[in-house]
Amino acid sequence: MQNQYPNLSRVIEGFLLHKTASGLSPNTLRNYKNQLRRFQDWTKNPPINEISPRNLEEFFQFLQKEFQITHVCGITPITPRKLSPKTVNNAWGSLSVFWRWTTREFDIENPLRVKPPKAHIKPISPITMEEVEKLLKACEFAQEREPYNRCAYRSSRPTKKRDKALILTLLDTGIRVSELCGIDVGDLDLNSGRILVTGKGKKSRYVYLGKLSRRAIWKYLAERFPKEKPKQDEPLYVDQWGLRRLSGNSIRLLINRLGIKVGIENVHPHRFRHTFAIQFLRNSGDVFTLQQLLGHSSLDMVRKYLQIAQLDLENAQRKASPVDNWRLR
Repeated sequence: MQNQYPNLSRVIEGFLLHKTASGLSPNTLRNYKNQLRRFQDWTKNPPINEISPRNLEEFFQFLQKEFQITHVCGITPITPRKLSPKTVNNAWGSLSVFWRWTTREFDIENPLRVKPPKAHIKPISPITMEEVEKLLKACEFAQEREPYNRCAYRSSRPTKKRDKALILTLLDTGIRVSELCGIDVGDLDLNSGRILVTGKGKKSRYVYLGKLSRRAIWKYLAERFPKEKPKQDEPLYVDQWGLRRLSGNSIRLLINRLGIKVGIENVHPHRFRHTFAIQFLRNSGDVFTLQQLLGHSSLDMVRKYLQIAQLDLENAQRKASPVDNWRLR
């Protein structure tokens, strides 16, 4: 008798359509698609009811011990490397959501019995003022060149105003890199510094820029549009030719290269988000306002920032203790 259940590929197709209709962000949908297609390729696409708990156990063993990444974003070749524990944990999360939906839709038993793999959570590492100053200076010039029979020289980077404005926007607002990419000129009010950003689940919120960040953006836009004001639907940040909206991957590569140039390790957009949050709390901001500014649905992540800020205050108090410093007895 022919199996009445659809193959895994058809079910994945239906699941992605369901999630698209739910209003998930393109990044989240892409992650679901990549994780599920990897599982589909490994299983050879059987009918959905033939996938067993043992299949899923073996799949996660494969991810942890054998599978290697060979391309970034499916395009750029890299030296093959194993998946990090966090990535394996993300794969478990994607499959968990998928199987919960599938079991309801097709009235079958959930085969996912594997416990979520333990993922090492990296400590939050904010970026320092000195490091930001180095990055801003790196925006000014390309690395020194030594042409044949000529003195070494430094050339000005054509995107220096854009890159400075971009870094200051990330630091001043704490927005995600995907949110930065989605900003249009019409979303920004340079007079008040208010920006309308669209976050996860297509939820919109306002964030705010300080005077120096507004000035940097004005300089960038004045250079880009010297004669007339830009249209409201123009992307705020574009490539060096002014043709395409900057992608999240382009921004990550840009900031990473600037970091390498000035000797800063592991610099990426999310570190600016961490830094904004911790500085906000250190300067007497409250956790509920911070939650709104960051676009978090719960206080869980904000509490982690609060712990770091409180530890910072404790250390400062210890250093400043009059009793200890004066050696009172």
